[in-house]
Amino acid sequence: MKTKETLVFVYGTLQKEEGNHHVMGHAKYLHDAVTVDDFHLLHSMNPIYGKGFPIAIDSNGEDAVFTAELMTKIKGEVYSINQKDLANVRRLEGYPNWYDEKEITVCTSKGVYVKAIIYVQTPEKIHDGQELYFNLDGDFSDSWNIKTIIN
Repeated sequence: MKTKETLVFVYGTLQKEEGNHHVMGHAKYLHDAVTVDDFHLLHSMNPIYGKGFPIAIDSNGEDAVFTAELMTKIKGEVYSINQKDLANVRRLEGYPNWYDEKEITVCTSKGVYVKAIIYVQTPEKIHDGQELYFNLDGDFSDSWNIKTIIN
């Protein structure tokens, strides 16, 4: 009996060669991909001091801090994952209390558009007075194109 598989788009520490990739278990890597829609991509800490982890913010770009010019397409990887391994990913992501799941469209490196789950937060979950490190090119592995803003 075949188990149900879900497509997941990962853009941070769950990617291959990143620290939490082992949580993906038996997930099957399909392709590199990029989001069709723009998001805000934050680093959890100043990348000068360490990589931290990324936070995709699901926003319309009309917030005073989360403006449209700070939005970007996010680069990542698409995996097919079984329900047991997806449960482990959800635990790591703190779903549903920390991150939310959202179905989005991504364009794979083969030029194919697929629907996949992404883990996102809303601007309301980001605390006031916090330094925010916006990644402007959508690539978590590139920590140099950053703009710092105090929320």
